[in-house]
Amino acid sequence: MRQLSDNNYVREATVRYFGKIIAERGYSLATGVNDDIMNDFATAAGLAMSDYMHSDNFFNQIETMLAEKSEALLFFYKLILPFGSASWNWFKAAIRFSPIGLGQSIYKLATLEKQVIKAESDWAKGKGQISPELTEYLIRRNLGSGVIGTMSMILGMILSALGYVDLEDDDYGVPKLRIGNLRVDISTVFGSSSALAGMALMKTIMEKGDYMDVLDATMEPLLDGFFLVQILELDQYNNNGWATFILSFMEQSLLSFIPNGLRWLSGATYTGKYKTNTFFERAVARIPFFGSVFGLEKKVNPYTGDQGNAWDIFNRVVPFFSVRTTSAIEDNTKALGINKDELRGQYEINGEAFELDSEDVANLNKMYGQWNADDLVEFYDNRAKYSVKMENGTFRELTYSQMTETQRTNAVQNLFSKNAEYAKIYAWLMAGNAYYASATDYMELKRLGITGKLFKGTKGFVKA
Repeated sequence: MRQLSDNNYVREATVRYFGKIIAERGYSLATGVNDDIMNDFATAAGLAMSDYMHSDNFFNQIETMLAEKSEALLFFYKLILPFGSASWNWFKAAIRFSPIGLGQSIYKLATLEKQVIKAESDWAKGKGQISPELTEYLIRRNLGSGVIGTMSMILGMILSALGYVDLEDDDYGVPKLRIGNLRVDISTVFGSSSALAGMALMKTIMEKGDYMDVLDATMEPLLDGFFLVQILELDQYNNNGWATFILSFMEQSLLSFIPNGLRWLSGATYTGKYKTNTFFERAVARIPFFGSVFGLEKKVNPYTGDQGNAWDIFNRVVPFFSVRTTSAIEDNTKALGINKDELRGQYEINGEAFELDSEDVANLNKMYGQWNADDLVEFYDNRAKYSVKMENGTFRELTYSQMTETQRTNAVQNLFSKNAEYAKIYAWLMAGNAYYASATDYMELKRLGITGKLFKGTKGFVKA
């Protein structure tokens, strides 16, 4: 099998640079090749390799040192950081196309003589990859990259302010260009990191995030793919020390042996999204049809009770593009600053733990989502009144259009809380236990179709 490589691109870039150098120098190859021509060819090759992230850095020095000491040490190093050198070079390239890179280039241009002396010193020590005489050219080229990156960031901020950007939870904060319901992911396009940073910056400010939220959202696109960030993210939700951190790392390493092509095919075999809480479930979900064979449960939308549709397949298998299929009630609810997750099915009732298995949790969330959808539709259509607190401290029953923004938020929060409590009662009754409800709750539970040992009274949860 032919190995995938960027050698052809590097070769083409080398020929292109060498051609320009020959034209600039006025060389005639008809008389043969001399040392000056070979040195300039080496310079062209260095420029080309730098363009494709093959620059030497301290990671290469670490690898060289480990290789000299022990092949076993190098093996374990590569197991942990297989692309450390390339990751660092990509990170530096992303910074060049940003306001930070623009500032660096302006400083280096202002101290050009100092930069040339440093380049000559490195070249004399055998550390430089590109001839010192190209120092000014590289600084000016990087200055152009910084200008482009800064303009891209401003453009991203403008697009975000105009409403052409989404920053969705499912995308882990990755900004996407929005055209109607179509979303375009440009995060894999080289040089787009500054535009994405601008989008995230403005979007987070518009969502009234605090200083740290804004900083985190802005830096995320610039640091995307940097190996240190990826390592830290392995343990961002873990508080159990190094042992579980190492387990998380090993799990990610083992899962990487499942080919991406197989994972892509698997994404075309099911709608919705699987809930994967264990290593086995995460592995099974990446293999076509195995998720269904092993009965993996799917995530349930808490606003509708749905478990996805065919558009989920489109979003997984088609690169760059995705179709947003959220309902109007979900959009309206999130516009109030309310983001709800599934119920976990883990309760403490009368001082004792009461937990559901994965299948029961899925069924519970379907009921919960359907109840929320019915109530939210009536609320947003002004077909239902809810008791809300007025400025003078009294309570009145108002419809959606009669409420203030704060009253709407409180009403919807109470709606979710009520249905979550009814879902808890439903789970308790389905387990064969008894529940004694007030007259009002009894009628509402009966209306929702909840049966079992449901009685009127004040005892509440009673274990059978």
